[in-house]
Amino acid sequence: MEEEADNITELQREIELQLETNGRKKGRNKKTEIDEEQQDVNRFITESIDGTISQILHEENMDDPLNIERETLTKELGPNIDSMGLADSLEDTVNIPLNTPTTEVDLTFDDIDDEEIDAYIMNKDEVEHKSGLWHKLNANYLEQQK
Repeated sequence: MEEEADNITELQREIELQLETNGRKKGRNKKTEIDEEQQDVNRFITESIDGTISQILHEENMDDPLNIERETLTKELGPNIDSMGLADSLEDTVNIPLNTPTTEVDLTFDDIDDEEIDAYIMNKDEVEHKSGLWHKLNANYLEQQK
């Protein structure tokens, strides 16, 4: 009988131990569910508050005369059509005289000596070198054109 009583008490201990560990696991699941619910509630509250605050700020900006003045000022700060030299309408472009007066440019090279002019002109060796370099750099383009 004592052996059976010992077996029963041992079984009771194992059952209680299992119940405790299962209860702890369930407690953790409940805690995580509560945390997730709390996060959802916090997220909802934050979104609601942010939406309300931005709506109130937008309404205040619409009623604020200083804000309206700032908007008109920023529009006025940009260039207008006259300052860009553009025509106001299509009729203005048609009515522009075709022969616009040109300014005369003095094309005399009296102040440049012959040595300076020769420095701007390439000799035969320079021409061959530069054309060879150009052909080498643009070989892919030349092949694509063929």
